[in-house]
Amino acid sequence: MVTDDPEGDVLLDPGMIELLFGVEGDALEVIATGGSQPSEGMLHWAHELELGVWFALDYLGDVVQVQYVWRSRRGQLHLFSAGANRHYLVQTRRLASYLQAGLLVPVEDEALTIRATREALTKLNVEPDRLLH
Repeated sequence: MVTDDPEGDVLLDPGMIELLFGVEGDALEVIATGGSQPSEGMLHWAHELELGVWFALDYLGDVVQVQYVWRSRRGQLHLFSAGANRHYLVQTRRLASYLQAGLLVPVEDEALTIRATREALTKLNVEPDRLLH
């Protein structure tokens, strides 16, 4: 059951998850525990995360590098990938909890696309003639 509440919990059935993402159950970890009660600020941050950003995820004592790769249309589910056979699905409230507890920490200060855009604009400001070529 999916509600309109973006922080509300969703019943995560393993069969539905495999059908939705097309990955085997052993390649997908559902993060359902850990963290603390998130503040409103952390919930807001969880909603504002940009796709493509890299994080260090501390899950069950293992720290892995993951990339934020997908958000559900209603913003209730979030998918992080650590490679071809390792994915982590988390609901918004748990995502905010992990951010607040320092269990999910951004690896980069800014997303790759933002950095690339900033660097391109800097180059154009130095050499505006580049735009004409």
